[in-house]
Amino acid sequence: MAYPSKIVDRAEVRTWILEGRTYKWMAEEYLRKYHIEISPSAFSNFRAERDLPYRYGVNENMRDKLKPWKVRREHQGKGADVHINYLARILQGLPVPPDREKSTRNFWRNLQDQNLVITYTPELGYVTVPRREGVDGPYIREPEVEVAPV
Repeated sequence: MAYPSKIVDRAEVRTWILEGRTYKWMAEEYLRKYHIEISPSAFSNFRAERDLPYRYGVNENMRDKLKPWKVRREHQGKGADVHINYLARILQGLPVPPDREKSTRNFWRNLQDQNLVITYTPELGYVTVPRREGVDGPYIREPEVEVAPV
């Protein structure tokens, strides 16, 4: 059973998400503008239901370098996906909650200590694999590039 939405202007919320506004800001703005109390998670659900990008505020090129795969919805926002998103923020000098920064740095340090990188398959999700010297970067398995015959 679908529940009625408190969101008044879907186009407005979509714009806010694409601008990188926080869900907390959106909830406060809805209370100020429309006198409607709505939880931040309602905006998160709105984003997810429409397959809009996460609002991490990171440079798109940085995120694409760290996450060059089309990640299935069920693998987003969990485990390695979270650490990749926070790593993108850390590498750009963007703010990260102290506990998240510590756990993210520990995650990547542990992989580097074991000479492992992250890769992704739609069937399995994120997996760790041995780093290929001279091929893979410090964090992810470089995707195979198909070369078309000339």
